Amino acid sequence: MEQQALNLPGPRISRITLGRLHNLGNYEHVRYEVTVELPPGTSPASVARELEDTLNALEPKQPVSGWDLRQAVKTLALPEPVLEPKDDDDPFESPQDVLRRKKADRERARLHIERHEAWVKSRDAALRRFDALGGSAQWTDAKDRWDDQ
Repeated sequence: MEQQALNLPGPRISRITLGRLHNLGNYEHVRYEVTVELPPGTSPASVARELEDTLNALEPKQPVSGWDLRQAVKTLALPEPVLEPKDDDDPFESPQDVLRRKKADRERARLHIERHEAWVKSRDAALRRFDALGGSAQWTDAKDRWDDQ
């Protein structure tokens, strides 16, 4: 009521700080924190949404482990499986079962590689958006602050 009578501007958000912690497992993580100065007239909600999307897309953990990815590449490097006479090593698996298993292995390998490539593409796009924010970077390592006494 007093604000309207005096024609004073109301409170304005001038800065937004968002952080995102990505758990890598094995007691490791990557944390991104961004502080953005908002020029007058900028929608804080739209900036917050864009920052959240960018920080989420910066997911540093691959969807497929390095070992699984290497195995997928090796699997797809093998020739296409064909129906062969029964192998005596496994008396419980028919040639058709072996063929089905090998085809399923190839399909799983193809999906692993597709997921990895999609992650790389998405992360690269997020890194470009992150870079477009400008500003400065600060690297901190908790080990630098340990007391060795």
